Amino acid sequence: MINIGTIITVFLLLFFPSVSPPQLARVQTGVEVSPAGITLYCDPVFLLYGKTEDMRGRGQTTFSVIVLQDELRHPPQAHKHDYILHEELNHTDQFRALGLGAWLLSPWMEPPVKMHKDYENPAELDAVMWKPPTWMPCAYHFFSLRLPLPVPCARWGWSG
Repeated sequence: MINIGTIITVFLLLFFPSVSPPQLARVQTGVEVSPAGITLYCDPVFLLYGKTEDMRGRGQTTFSVIVLQDELRHPPQAHKHDYILHEELNHTDQFRALGLGAWLLSPWMEPPVKMHKDYENPAELDAVMWKPPTWMPCAYHFFSLRLPLPVPCARWGWSG
């Protein structure tokens, strides 16, 4: 199934003025089982680098696209790259859980602005950013395929 998040992702990949070709930052695949059927999904996360003047922060995320400032690839800012990428990967998890609602709730899902940042420890962000619980169903997948389960009927000896 293709949805608005997938369309926005493809649009950004095609038209964002990146200074380098898109990279694959992460791919998650899985299976969800529900009474309605079995859903297979694939969630790639694409990484682009943008010019500093085109961005409102060091990194920004929209659905499955992360854009980082190009200066993060080069000294003296390179030591911050993994930390900011980790923060943006957390945002992709938020988009997957909340879909378009992630935009509305984004002010409450950011790490504290005045937080001391230990750039050598990106995992510290997991303690201060909202992460979707494992039981929460995803509102967005980049690509999903639903295989419906057969409806039980008396002919097969099932009751329902």
